[in-house]
Amino acid sequence: MIKSKNMLKRSTYTIFALIISIFICLSSSFSMFDYQPNVASFSMGGCLSSTFIQPSDVGINPALIAFTEYNTLETSFSRLHWGLDYGEMASGFLGYAVPIGVFGTVGINTRADFEGLMTDFISTVYYGNSFIYPGRVGLGVGFDYYTRFVRSNEFTRRDPSFNDGTIRLTMAVNSGLIVKPADNLLFGLSVFNLNRPKLSYGGDERLPLKARADIGVYLG
Repeated sequence: MIKSKNMLKRSTYTIFALIISIFICLSSSFSMFDYQPNVASFSMGGCLSSTFIQPSDVGINPALIAFTEYNTLETSFSRLHWGLDYGEMASGFLGYAVPIGVFGTVGINTRADFEGLMTDFISTVYYGNSFIYPGRVGLGVGFDYYTRFVRSNEFTRRDPSFNDGTIRLTMAVNSGLIVKPADNLLFGLSVFNLNRPKLSYGGDERLPLKARADIGVYLG
């Protein structure tokens, strides 16, 4: 009887944790549709997990890369058709992370977005390290550099700002903290665009400061 109650209690906690995790995944995934000039994220939608870290996870929290145990190469390509006209957007990603023992993990990512007359490149160099054995706290920092290439047409040729076909927009600084009190539980806090970088064309607009908090639960 006692064993049955314990199993029921454990199942209730598991279901409750699963519901919370699904809610966090759904709510955080909406941010990936917030289209604006943003050098902060490779993957703002997604879940916090340390079971298998990929280079693109620095877009969720730069500190996640501190838990990488192996050399990791990641690549992806996607294409989106709008459906309302003949327009489409394509995106490609390539990332590589290298653990360097007690000195942490370093890596570099490159993402390209192709849309109409513009091609946007985001290059990121990042570093992370974990502390308090066995890796209960992780810290990470990333530097994003954003460049836009504009294809020449009758409109861009009339605008002096497009004369060289290239617009170097800005560099952003991102940081993250991961606290791992147990092997199956993570808490994360990340802040993007720490330096409030300024766009170099179309005025003096600064990119917004973005903060993200996550809870990750491993149910396996």
